[in-house]
Amino acid sequence: ALKFMEGELEQCKQETCWHTYLRGLQNAAQPSSIKSMLYAIRKGSKKAVLTALRALKQIGNEHLNDEVYDMVEKVYGEVDKRHDSTARALAAELIFLSSSIGRIERVLQRLPFHDAPELSTFITSKLFELLDHKNQVRLFAGKVLNNTTVGNYYNLAHGGSSAAFTKYLTKSDDLNSTYGINMELIPGGLLKESSVDVSLETPQESLNLLSVGLFAGGLGNVAGGDDGGNDASQEEEEATAGMRLMLMGAELRPYVFFVGTSELMGHVWSGTGSEPTPALQGNLLMMDHFQYVALLNGLVVELKLQGAISLDLTGSIQISLWNRNSHSVVKTSGAALVQASAALNSEAASSNIQVNVAGDTHLEFITDLEFYEKPYKMCIQMTQPGLVLRHNVRKHEGVTGRKHLVRTLKKRSQTIAGKSYALHRKNCEYCSIMLAEV
Repeated sequence: ALKFMEGELEQCKQETCWHTYLRGLQNAAQPSSIKSMLYAIRKGSKKAVLTALRALKQIGNEHLNDEVYDMVEKVYGEVDKRHDSTARALAAELIFLSSSIGRIERVLQRLPFHDAPELSTFITSKLFELLDHKNQVRLFAGKVLNNTTVGNYYNLAHGGSSAAFTKYLTKSDDLNSTYGINMELIPGGLLKESSVDVSLETPQESLNLLSVGLFAGGLGNVAGGDDGGNDASQEEEEATAGMRLMLMGAELRPYVFFVGTSELMGHVWSGTGSEPTPALQGNLLMMDHFQYVALLNGLVVELKLQGAISLDLTGSIQISLWNRNSHSVVKTSGAALVQASAALNSEAASSNIQVNVAGDTHLEFITDLEFYEKPYKMCIQMTQPGLVLRHNVRKHEGVTGRKHLVRTLKKRSQTIAGKSYALHRKNCEYCSIMLAEV
């Protein structure tokens, strides 16, 4: 299958062809496909280059050599051709994850010379996020920042509002759950690309449970006026918006909201996106274990363990051209059930115990945008309502030939209060202004 996709990739001429096979290779994440990624970076379109860089990140920096990093550095510096700003930011992230002090220095030294301060702000924010959570980045990039000729105010302080950070949903000694926000804006304050990543982490491993990304392009003229300092390629881009989904490390087919101004205006006037629209629904079997355990007294215990998660991802957006604002909601609902049992059966007696733990909740990602004047104001809120966790224990005991039968049921429930998650400082300032006007 890999050979087939790699061969078909080299024959691609259209945009959809590039993305189809690059996403397949990205989900496979095999080091043998690196040459195909480099080919896509050299020959592909701007969006194909971005997909190829995402595939390289999925493969892992431990498999990337100097040839790959040379190509990635060319993308960041736009040596051979112009690239999408998101691709340049991703190229900088790959370099930060490398162990090359020289490459990291060159990335930071170029930050003040970017045309758009939002790109420099986003890359700097991504660097500090990696410093907080990646030991390797802390080791090598930390040395670069200790050099005052590189790690200074001129290189690291920029006037944009883009942000990247990771914070904790829950923390424990054995398992942490984190949420990461990446928000890249274009000059003027319009959203270009954002993502919310929910991950599970142990001291040894990390699993990306769910990633929801929103992307948009060519909306500067729709919002009113140019983007102020944006490059020509961005201004000529066709109006488009959509959603990227990644589940358990595998990227799904993107959900495209609209392509072209006419399709956008059709949605605005008809209100087709104002009602919650499902983008992903499914049930996942997370645990399925069956085992017999022989005891020293000769009896055999039957153990069963099953766990399932149900996901429902919906989105809605409301746009008012009269008030020049928009309101969008991405709602991720989830329910989990874990069922365990232990049973002992013999000719003389039987005994079993069943334990059920269940709960359901949802996470809302709300974005409000006002574009009636520049700079545009955007407020992002991430909230989670209260959670009721139910825990039931059933016991059964019986003795053959005797009137001995015991059945017990214990029910417990625990209420976990709802919460609103903190985002970056600039977002809090805009939310204070916008919500005060409501």
